[in-house]
Amino acid sequence: MTGLNKFFLSFFCLSFSVIIPTLHANIYEFDEYWQQRAKQAHEDALKAYDPNPMGVVGNITSYIAEAVIASNSTRRKLEANTGPCRATNPIDRCWRCDPNWANNRKRLADCVQGFGRKTTGGKNGAFYVVTDSSDNDMVNPKPGTLRYAVIHKGPLWIKSMTIRLNQELILTSDKTIDGKELLFRLLMVTEPSPQSDGDGDGISIFGSTNVWIEHISMSKCYDGLVDAIMGSTHITISNCHFTHHNEVMLFGASDGYSKDKIMQITVAFNHLGQGLVQRMPRCRWGFFHVVNNNYTHWLMYAIGGSRHPTIISEGNQFIAPPNPNAK
Repeated sequence: MTGLNKFFLSFFCLSFSVIIPTLHANIYEFDEYWQQRAKQAHEDALKAYDPNPMGVVGNITSYIAEAVIASNSTRRKLEANTGPCRATNPIDRCWRCDPNWANNRKRLADCVQGFGRKTTGGKNGAFYVVTDSSDNDMVNPKPGTLRYAVIHKGPLWIKSMTIRLNQELILTSDKTIDGKELLFRLLMVTEPSPQSDGDGDGISIFGSTNVWIEHISMSKCYDGLVDAIMGSTHITISNCHFTHHNEVMLFGASDGYSKDKIMQITVAFNHLGQGLVQRMPRCRWGFFHVVNNNYTHWLMYAIGGSRHPTIISEGNQFIAPPNPNAK
């Protein structure tokens, strides 16, 4: 499942295999249900696993090279403030260079790169417009609310509004939360605290496959900003802005959970800014491509790993802190 805390605006795509049973279920049925869902989630993750991850790495790298070449050509042709598209990474070029992108919002689902490239989210579903900003009933949410949409069975493309959640938000499969208005698409997750046994993560990805987190801003969460655990795989985190937090991204929560060997994650085109301490990301077991990110003055370390992960760090910009122990 995927959980979100304080919620404002977003572009968030999911296609994964966890749904939520009624909270009034018999405890035996509840346990049996989740055991079956865990089994299905693991089977889906195994099916998604790419035995040739370097092929995915090479694919996104080639797209980056093409975008850079196109951008350099564009700069030579620009006249004043007019001219061809200026987007410089392949995800942004996919939508920003289309003058009619706002009229075909679902096309954005085709722009994802990296290991999350097969994420469809709500592309094949109806549009759902959030008309009620309240968040008062966690068990039986009102139609028109965001919480009602995210537990809906089947794909939805959700167009949100400014919302302050009272509890963490748990999303079911095949959902896109789209906060783009004009030229803005943004999810801000800031200063959440654990509620009703939640862990206080900004975004928690648990046993999920095919997830795209794009153009979000996160800071000052209680625990991690983004955690992916329990065999979650085929994830892309791109064009995000992270600041003022201790533990930023954790991929694989336990040295003892070897099923995370199938974890494959792309971290691309993000800005990791002021006030971050560690885990940008912290990786266990799996395969991770960290590409073309900007790191500014971390306090402890930037990228780390244990339990034999493969980490490809490529094309990143590091502005190290003055502390020699943090370099």
